[in-house]
Amino acid sequence: MKLHLKGFLLTQLHQLGGMRDTHLLALTMQSYSLSDQFARNSLRIALDELSSAGLVQRQDPELMSEHGQEILSFHYQLSHFGLERMHDTGLITTA
Repeated sequence: MKLHLKGFLLTQLHQLGGMRDTHLLALTMQSYSLSDQFARNSLRIALDELSSAGLVQRQDPELMSEHGQEILSFHYQLSHFGLERMHDTGLITTA
């Protein structure tokens, strides 16, 4: 059984120490065999929700071109609160 998408995003940010959303989305879409724009937009919304909840921090905004459209891209990093919540929920068991 695969981890839910938000859990996957959090664990990847924890393991990799943070990354730009475009790379994180590509990694997630490949891992979950997703390929359409709806999935990509849903993952962007999930990152916004994680950021709004204080679990991740978004930094370094950059205007990029993706599939012929201009998008605002961010570098995401797990927050201290996010790390605590991951411990509390059992997503990770070590520091």
